[in-house]
Amino acid sequence: DRDLVIICQTNYDVVEFARETSQTNNAAPTPEATATGDCTGTKPESAMAFEAVTASVRTIPHWIPVTNQALADAAQLRTYIDNFLRYGIEEEVEDQMITGSGSGQNFAGVLNASGTTAQAFSADLLTTLREARTKVRVTGRAQATAYVMHPNDWETIDLLQDNEARYYYGGPARLGETRLWGLPVVESEAMTEGFAVCADWR
Repeated sequence: DRDLVIICQTNYDVVEFARETSQTNNAAPTPEATATGDCTGTKPESAMAFEAVTASVRTIPHWIPVTNQALADAAQLRTYIDNFLRYGIEEEVEDQMITGSGSGQNFAGVLNASGTTAQAFSADLLTTLREARTKVRVTGRAQATAYVMHPNDWETIDLLQDNEARYYYGGPARLGETRLWGLPVVESEAMTEGFAVCADWR
């Protein structure tokens, strides 16, 4: 999931950024003013509202005890432990990005972020997910870059068949990137089963 978002570095304990809360686009063709005081050339005014957001930088550490003798006796043990520790951190970052509650030392995850728009279930899974992409474009005025869903939900979609028992997605012989309605699909155990997020993750 981290590959979907822009990663930045900071030297501070707190990060401040602006979050757009609303926008009004009144752009319209307008005749040019032909004389001083001519109101026919008044340009329409649009609006954008922002809020200042302050987020604390969080630390996600962990460690395991190991003796120098154990490390000396098995050279590959250090690599194994290092990889395990890195994987554990990446797994927790993914969980926080999606389901973090925002309380205490937790991140505010995507599923608990304000300003998101829900897409109600409509007809079937594929229709609902396509309508979610449209909502990102029309309501959010953004270009969706990926879906994120639980592996069990993607399996359900991957196994869908038509009336002649043909897999919509090519079946077990299919090769290539996992895609849905033209967008990459990222499977994450952190995503709540039965939900998916379609978003401009940039």
